Amino acid sequence: MVIWSVILSAGVFIFQEVGGDEAVLVFALIAGVFLMGSFVPFLNIVLRKVLYFSGTGVAVTPEALQKILMDINNYHVPVTAQVKKKKIIITWRYLDVQWWEILSKVGLKQVCELHLKFNPQKKEVIIFEVVKMVDWGIGPTSIKLFGGYFRGVDFSVSIGKEWGIKENFSLGKKYSFSFKSAEILNPVLNTILRNGWDVRLAMW
Repeated sequence: MVIWSVILSAGVFIFQEVGGDEAVLVFALIAGVFLMGSFVPFLNIVLRKVLYFSGTGVAVTPEALQKILMDINNYHVPVTAQVKKKKIIITWRYLDVQWWEILSKVGLKQVCELHLKFNPQKKEVIIFEVVKMVDWGIGPTSIKLFGGYFRGVDFSVSIGKEWGIKENFSLGKKYSFSFKSAEILNPVLNTILRNGWDVRLAMW
């Protein structure tokens, strides 16, 4: 931060002398872009260090853990999981006719995707969220998703035995969803931890 302060101060002085207020404004905009570009990777590193959770018990195999997570698709709940580019993505089941109707009626403006990246060597899963705007259209086949530029984590993390996938997403169990991202994150995170794998929350 001290280095950046010196650079910014010097830049403002030089551009003020050369081109006046307009030149200073251009310099400030360019400097702002560079500051954001350097801050975001730094923030991601900090999040990975701070938002770290240790698994309990003996770690299951990667295949076993992925099967447990993919079993969400067998439950009668508005959550679905898919494998994409060596990741598992868990999100609301908006392509299902029944759940599309419910999701569109509650007026959900954004759809949260939970991305899970696996590191078998470390027995670790990196989790980050991608938020997309949604246009529900007139049916599941006409849904349009926009954006996906916001990536981050939901800080409303709850750890406890009652938060596992099996408990929250069991077959035939009626569950009152408010469709917040924590309703996906908490069961998934705790299930991973209970199967011996560590979790890091990150921006990517």
